[in-house]
Amino acid sequence: MEKELTPFEQLDKVLKFIKQWNKENPYFCSDTDLAEFFGKSSVIKMNMGAILGKLLKDDYITISEVTKGLIYVLTFEGEMLLLQGGYEQEQKDIIVARSEIAKTQNVTLRNEKYLMVGTWVASFVGLFLLIFEALKYSLDLFLKILFFLCNH
Repeated sequence: MEKELTPFEQLDKVLKFIKQWNKENPYFCSDTDLAEFFGKSSVIKMNMGAILGKLLKDDYITISEVTKGLIYVLTFEGEMLLLQGGYEQEQKDIIVARSEIAKTQNVTLRNEKYLMVGTWVASFVGLFLLIFEALKYSLDLFLKILFFLCNH
């Protein structure tokens, strides 16, 4: 039983086929070639229109009309995508990036909480010191007045 391919694996498989076909038969990969090669794989054959549409939309292949029909050619952007690991690697990179963003957001939230707690603690310590100094000054003043009254 054939492993069910994800949509990204299907895109990569067709893109790799077009690249290999272009290498062996420069600038000639037709609908017939694709149908013959992927005839065994019913999932790719069923999704071929959507797969080719996506590859065209993303500018990874171009399409030309010749006397024998349509031909598909890998573009420079398509070549770059394959060198970077294809659609599947691109999706893995997106998942990793999202995970890193989530971690960064969690750290930021935690740090903001610590900053808020620290601010409250500093405020209370400052208020305590202000009250302490006011009481100390009041007590000192009271003692001076008392001392002055006792001596006169």
